[in-house]
Formats: sequence, C-alpha cells, structure tokens
Amino acid sequence: MINSNDLVIVPADILDLKSMLAVEQASHQHPWSENMLAESLNGEHRCWVLKHKKQVIGHLIVLPVFDQVELLDIAVCPQQQGMGLGRLLMEHLIQFVKDNHIVSIFLEVRQSNKTAMKLYQNFDFEEIGVRKNYYPCKQGREDAVVMQFTL
Repeated sequence: MINSNDLVIVPADILDLKSMLAVEQASHQHPWSENMLAESLNGEHRCWVLKHKKQVIGHLIVLPVFDQVELLDIAVCPQQQGMGLGRLLMEHLIQFVKDNHIVSIFLEVRQSNKTAMKLYQNFDFEEIGVRKNYYPCKQGREDAVVMQFTL
C-alpha cells in the first residue's frame, strides 16, 4: 500500500531518465526508447515524474502547442497500477492545463486499452476519431482512439 504522503509529482530531469525508461519498458508493450525519452527531456515537451519515497514509479509527457496540449505518454509501474496513480498524474495534467490557460488536451490510446480509456473518460475526455492501424502490435497493427478534453 502506498501512503499518499510519500508521493510527489515533480518536473523530470536527465537524472530520472534511467528510472523513466524502466517504468516505460515495464508498462508498455511497445515502449519509448531511451533516446525518445531523453529527447523529450531536452525538447519542447513537458515531463513530470511521480515519485514514491524518491523512487520514480510513473511519468507523464506532454507537448504544449499554443492553447492545446497533446498527451504523448503516461506510465505507471505495473506493480503500482490500480492504486489511483494514473488518476494523480491526470489530475496534475488538468491542473497544468488550467494554470496555463490551455483549452484542450488531445491524446491517442490503443483501442484495446480499456483501462486507459476508462481513466480518460472519467476525466470527461470524449472520443473524436480513430486512427486506423496506428499502433504496432504482436499481430499487425491496432487502431488508435483519438480523444479530447476541453475546459
């Protein structure tokens, strides 16, 4: 059980890269590479890590563009999934959006990722389209559901 007093969400930096990569690899069937994560830390992206007692157990990567944000990556260690930590990361993102006068968030999610879709729907994201054959999967490709949150 994780005590919420031991959790903190802070901007990610290069020292978090290896831990972010470990979370990424454990959480996704087609994870971002170390290079992709490093580029996000050094680019126009905004990156945060969720830490429990100084250990990275999740992260969130977005790309702000004018008055919109694209949610590029969200991950929580599999051992800590189902404890509301994805919700904490999404609450952090919504607060960032409000604080920065951003009007909408866009994301793509694997059509098969019902857990993530339910999380987004709980934050009032709406399905606005489908990108056919967007994600690689074990047997071919999988559609992405495009979702939007609007303040």
